[in-house]
Amino acid sequence: MGGVAVTAKKLQRFPLAASATNDPDADRASARALRALDPSRLAPGHGKVVEAPATAMDRAIAKA
Repeated sequence: MGGVAVTAKKLQRFPLAASATNDPDADRASARALRALDPSRLAPGHGKVVEAPATAMDRAIAKA
């Protein structure tokens, strides 16, 4: 378990994140803006710090 996801899409294992987003388009735009910063680490509010998150972020945005 673990990884990177965008809350614009409801996930079976954690569906509440999607219900906290009233604008999925804005959520996806925010995720793309964060990705454009090309971070070396991603520290989400929950879970472990993701080192070199580019691939994981790209995958999550593509699924959103």
